[in-house]
Amino acid sequence: MRSLLPKRLNQLDTLHAILASGIWKLIKRHDPDVSGFELFNLKDDLSEKNDLSDKMAEKTKELDAKLSDWLEAIGAKLPIPNPDYNPDAK
Repeated sequence: MRSLLPKRLNQLDTLHAILASGIWKLIKRHDPDVSGFELFNLKDDLSEKNDLSDKMAEKTKELDAKLSDWLEAIGAKLPIPNPDYNPDAK
């Protein structure tokens, strides 16, 4: 299993954690506004155009468990929502 540290991707500028395992790549977004997953089969879709996370929910869940275990093992600090945040406050 090859894992990559949580990182910011330029596309959405939101925090992501990424796990590459065999032919699979899982991207987990850690932003409450755009949370969710993307799953790609790198053998068949190297350009990552076909998100399989909904079609392959069990594989997504399996890889998310591996990713969560790894993040916990390295003590990764993940963002948590601020309940007092008001984007309209001046």
